[in-house]
Amino acid sequence: MNTEPNLSPGFLEKPSSVKILISFLMLCLASSCHVHAAAANAATLFKFKQRRIKETCHFSMRPPSSSPIITCTALAHYPGAKVLQMGHYPEDFPGPGMLANTEGFLSGQSTQDYLASGISDWIAVPARTGDLDQGDDAIQLNEYGVDFLWATRPDEIKREKLRGKDWTGYLWTRRTEPTRKEMGEAAPKKPQRCFIALIGNQKNSLEFATCLARDRNPREPNELHYRDFMRALKSIEFGR
Repeated sequence: MNTEPNLSPGFLEKPSSVKILISFLMLCLASSCHVHAAAANAATLFKFKQRRIKETCHFSMRPPSSSPIITCTALAHYPGAKVLQMGHYPEDFPGPGMLANTEGFLSGQSTQDYLASGISDWIAVPARTGDLDQGDDAIQLNEYGVDFLWATRPDEIKREKLRGKDWTGYLWTRRTEPTRKEMGEAAPKKPQRCFIALIGNQKNSLEFATCLARDRNPREPNELHYRDFMRALKSIEFGR
């Protein structure tokens, strides 16, 4: 009795559960290859961004996947200082596919020296205190910082302490989200979180004042959002 499978042209032309199974397996194999290739590309891009950050910013960070470009550029008017740029594609931005930069000021100074210099546009340390310790409650936002967070009084602002592997810092946000009436024509299409952050140690300090989408939008994977940003910020290691 012939037990060999019938693979004649006539057989292959007929629909069968075997043919369907073979097609399904081939499709799964192709999909698996695509997934593995995508994962490999993502891993390569992640390592490239990490290397770029280390080379230009001189610190390490786990870059957010939603930011394809992260780099630091020297500032001619501030020797030793750099601007950190995190490029992304926000939905709420003039023109489709336009790259926006969320920028931070990398001072090249310790937190204490940076605050004492008065360079910050948003944070003030009153002259009456000579103590620039991180725990000093005198480190607060000035009137421009309060206004940036859409507040009118300092008591509308919440200050939280941040701590990384080799740094400490602060995060300022408004206690309640500003209303569309308060923001007027500047109101975004979807909820945003405006914040001011300062982190640093005895070697360096970094300050951000920006507004980002409050939550992740699955339809906009290349839009940097607040939670993604904070995870990246907290992963920073300046080194000593």
